[in-house]
Amino acid sequence: MSQLRIALLFHFNQNLNQFSHLASQVCYRGLLHVLRRHARLPFAIHISGSLVHALQWFDPEPLQLLADGINAGQFTLLGSTYAQNVPYASDDWDNLLQMTLHREVLQRNFGVSPTLFWNSERCWRQNLAPVLAAGGYTHTLIEGDFLRQAGCPQPHAVWQTGQDGHSITLFNDDQPLKDAINYAIWTGRTTRALAYLRALAEQPDRDAYYVWYAEDAEAVGLWGYSDGVLPQSAWANLDRLLTELEQQPWLAITAPAHAPAPQGYLTTVPDGQASWMVASLRATGKPYHEDGFRDWFDFNARSPKLAYFRQFYAQIRARLQASQVAPPANAAAVRLIAQAHLALATHQFEFGCIGIGEPGDRQWEMARAALVCLRAAELAATALLPSPAQEQTLAAAPAPAADSPFAWRDARRQQLALAADAAPALESRLWCEDVNADGAEEICLAGGRVFTVLTALGGRLLYAFDLQEGVSWVGNENAMSPARFSHDGAYPVVTRTWPRRWLPTTVDANVSDFAAQAANPRALWDRFLPNDWWAGEPETLPAYFAPLLAAAEPAEWQPLAGQTRALADYLWVDDQLVLQPSQNVAWEVQMSDRSVTFSQALGLPLLPPALALSKQISLYQDGLEVVYRLHHTGAAPTSVRLVIENELCPASVDLLDAGRAAVTYWQAGGFPQTDADAATRGVLNRAANYLVVFQAQPAPDDVSGADGLFALTLAPQFSWRLAPGEHAVLGLRWRALRIGA
Repeated sequence: MSQLRIALLFHFNQNLNQFSHLASQVCYRGLLHVLRRHARLPFAIHISGSLVHALQWFDPEPLQLLADGINAGQFTLLGSTYAQNVPYASDDWDNLLQMTLHREVLQRNFGVSPTLFWNSERCWRQNLAPVLAAGGYTHTLIEGDFLRQAGCPQPHAVWQTGQDGHSITLFNDDQPLKDAINYAIWTGRTTRALAYLRALAEQPDRDAYYVWYAEDAEAVGLWGYSDGVLPQSAWANLDRLLTELEQQPWLAITAPAHAPAPQGYLTTVPDGQASWMVASLRATGKPYHEDGFRDWFDFNARSPKLAYFRQFYAQIRARLQASQVAPPANAAAVRLIAQAHLALATHQFEFGCIGIGEPGDRQWEMARAALVCLRAAELAATALLPSPAQEQTLAAAPAPAADSPFAWRDARRQQLALAADAAPALESRLWCEDVNADGAEEICLAGGRVFTVLTALGGRLLYAFDLQEGVSWVGNENAMSPARFSHDGAYPVVTRTWPRRWLPTTVDANVSDFAAQAANPRALWDRFLPNDWWAGEPETLPAYFAPLLAAAEPAEWQPLAGQTRALADYLWVDDQLVLQPSQNVAWEVQMSDRSVTFSQALGLPLLPPALALSKQISLYQDGLEVVYRLHHTGAAPTSVRLVIENELCPASVDLLDAGRAAVTYWQAGGFPQTDADAATRGVLNRAANYLVVFQAQPAPDDVSGADGLFALTLAPQFSWRLAPGEHAVLGLRWRALRIGA
């Protein structure tokens, strides 16, 4: 008997947040070690662009395991959308942007440009075929029921469809096989999976079949861990299952490149909705359930949150499209428009999926940061004049490809060098503008090579751009914090906590150090499986649970608050904290032609002293000058301590690709260092050789530093003992610049 050919596909996806680190610890690393141990077996892998960037910061080991498997020829990498928006639910301009960005990430990190497309959230519409083709894809997976509805005589075979002359090869995303293999991974019971495959292998037309198991990688550890199940049990069960599959003489696990030829052409595949979302919408208790919808088609048509964000994204898209009508004349503007593209894409994470996102959710609302990047690009186009050599290059540049509105960006990146000899043409000016369309005006200060956006809430610096290099160093717009969004100027306050559980210290796929317990498998896994799954299954099975934390350990942890930005002030008077940025207090604002002054008078009801605090912000050479003034108006001497928190992300887009290993603190003497101390004066992105540095007068008493979400925080501390009527003055000068290697 000839062998039945199957493919095993694992889909890795998380947002740009800390949860990706947890997922790596309890899922990705153990899963990939299991797959690599079965070196003779090929596997298909998809990893979202957002997760690649998150792991570069939090845990690069899975990326190295992926690269090793790709280089060994064991792993076939799939492409998709960068942030796993649902293509069916999204505008096709956005879809093509997402595909383009994801391919760039895969090419930079793994040297691969896939042609097999992971269809995020498994919905289908026929007019996606030309979009996939324009994105460079020739193959994708869709559910078998979609193929049956298209009149396909044998959905386990390979087929083709298309539109407008663009053909796409279709593989069957086999949902019953997915359930059977998942059950084997969760419980160790392989009988149903093997019986399903054996029945297919016994069919007379099996040589035409190509059967796919395609599932979220999170099923192998993370989903069970959320209910206390030991991750090693899933890894060990998968390890045994792969060995068992490998031993079947009638079965061959193969790479997609060895799939059989298409059996025919399906003129039209009717619109299809993911079976898992339909099941979840129709039953409470299922993953990501939302009330009030018949099925996903109904959700896609009537969801108020989708309607709200479609209109919101359309406004940003229109601005981005307008920026491409006449491509910018210098490389800095090109880079900043590319940064705007990324800001839109990152903030469409899983758009169109049920159970995620809403107005006030930072992960979608902060797409408005793209508008700030576009404003910076407009200023960069004015601030930097192209050199004669660049003008000649621009004149000879090819026209954008007709099927890709983003092709000009890649062409300009290759054709333009940075305008090192360009003369600054932008005069210093200060103005108010709702630059991020959040309903509140910000204060904009620009001149020479600097563009900054400030807010009266705490007198903080929200964004800072280098208009000559085309990079940002304050803003950190792509960090996804669980803090709620009110508007961009508000200091993010995280109130959500996540439960702390025992974490594995190894990636061994065995449970020998743990004791099994009798457990009800239905109680653990029913939400992931069909309602009729449990007939004939035992009521209890042995299961392994993660040990409990020690009683002294905290039961919860609080995620970081990204996008805290710079010049966030903490003020203590006689050891009492009287001002902090999380209060989101609006400071009084006075503007001149070239500077803005924020002031705050503090009356202390419990103590006799009072204090007036102001900070004046202006441009200084290629950076910013900030002058703090404190005036003690009380009747008795008082002690004052000021800590200025600064979230710094030098060349932020480069930092996403480079990861945490690339960024370090910078001493006054010009030496990179691991930790911040009193000698620390800046943050360096070594991958881009881009430095953000400050000088302080007087020198700080101390400087503390902390890891953030894709940024490092520097917080210089200053203290004074002030007599009645006495003043204190503090000056900070910030510069951001590219330095020698």
